[in-house]
Amino acid sequence: MAFFALPLFTGFLSYDWLPQEYDERNHILIESHSVECGHEGLNSCDAPDVWKDRKTGRVYRESDFISHHRSESIRIAVLSFLYGLIACVFHAWDKRKTNVESFVVVFREALVVNAVVSVFVLIVI
Repeated sequence: MAFFALPLFTGFLSYDWLPQEYDERNHILIESHSVECGHEGLNSCDAPDVWKDRKTGRVYRESDFISHHRSESIRIAVLSFLYGLIACVFHAWDKRKTNVESFVVVFREALVVNAVVSVFVLIVI
């Protein structure tokens, strides 16, 4: 139980937003484009392209943050893979105690699932 609660309460697997990424409370939206959102993509939402800081008046573009988005997706994918390795070891160790299959076979299967999940996280974020 603690294994699942740790990422939820510490937030180490969550996206680390930069201070000037778009936030409607602190920024004025200048340009945007529509994207499908909501349940099953039935709604249309504005995705910010250009915004201005309310306090400083500085203008930001989505392209200013692309490298940060990419580095965050890589960071989260790597951390989720490493965190998943812990689960792989415990899962294989537990199966070894019941003598169903050998540790290596179960660990290899869990490692494949872990890798698929991490690649999915890399693609989605």
